[in-house]
Amino acid sequence: MLWANIAFAGLKPIVLDPAYQHDKFVTQPQDIVKQFRAYTVSFDFLDDNDSDSEGDALRVPEWVAYEIKRYSGDCIPTETDLQHGFTIRTSSRKA
Repeated sequence: MLWANIAFAGLKPIVLDPAYQHDKFVTQPQDIVKQFRAYTVSFDFLDDNDSDSEGDALRVPEWVAYEIKRYSGDCIPTETDLQHGFTIRTSSRKA
């Protein structure tokens, strides 16, 4: 128990970005839903997955949802881009 307290002591609070709606389609099932800045996840609830009349909480995500938005800024060249002779053009569009 002491290890768990030490491990989580340095975590930053989760601050959701209102510009993203990761689960806009309300994915099902909505068991134990947790929202994080980069994604939303639903963990398995204590239900009977294997039909043995006992609850099974598998502790694994049943689904993970995230919203991706287009990045219209300038790209950062990678080593592979430069090795293959690709040049990076800057975007003329405004965000």
